[in-house]
Amino acid sequence: MRLLLSLLIAFPLWADSTSATSPTADDSGWLNSSNGYSQNDTDAEGDFSQVVQYTTFGFALGGGATPTGVTVESDIWRDGTRNNTIEVDLLNVGTCTSKETGVVGTSDTDFYEVLGSTSDTWSCTALTQANVDSSSFGVSITGAKTSGANPVDDSYNLDHVRVTIEFTAGGGGSTFMLVRAQYEGDIHSD
Repeated sequence: MRLLLSLLIAFPLWADSTSATSPTADDSGWLNSSNGYSQNDTDAEGDFSQVVQYTTFGFALGGGATPTGVTVESDIWRDGTRNNTIEVDLLNVGTCTSKETGVVGTSDTDFYEVLGSTSDTWSCTALTQANVDSSSFGVSITGAKTSGANPVDDSYNLDHVRVTIEFTAGGGGSTFMLVRAQYEGDIHSD
């Protein structure tokens, strides 16, 4: 008697994410820009329409990874009573849709404004593993407003910026394994 058994097993590849990661370089676009590298209650200071770029996050997603979401968090607050917001763009991942916070708070409470999500690609045209892993990947932060008079000088205070990348390792999908067992001989039952 001959017995042939075939079994198809699927192993889904789950999404993974980086930890919230801080930059290690900037373009000195704001006063004391490097103060945005860590949560230390020492702030980078910017003006309305002034831009600062943070890069060199040190991501290493691995070959074949597919980024599926970007979250940018900023601990930012404002001086004064104007309607300060910030506009955030992603750098070195093609053309993206920028995002704007609501009016930021008036004191440093270590509260993070969160833009994006684990499934938000910001509509980037080149959000790839290679571009995210590059030292030129980063965020651009611009002092903005919702309405009314322009905010006063140095009224944007950034304590910390950090980025989390959600991705699918190895290109996504599922890995399938076909298991076959073959037995030739007598099968007895007691």
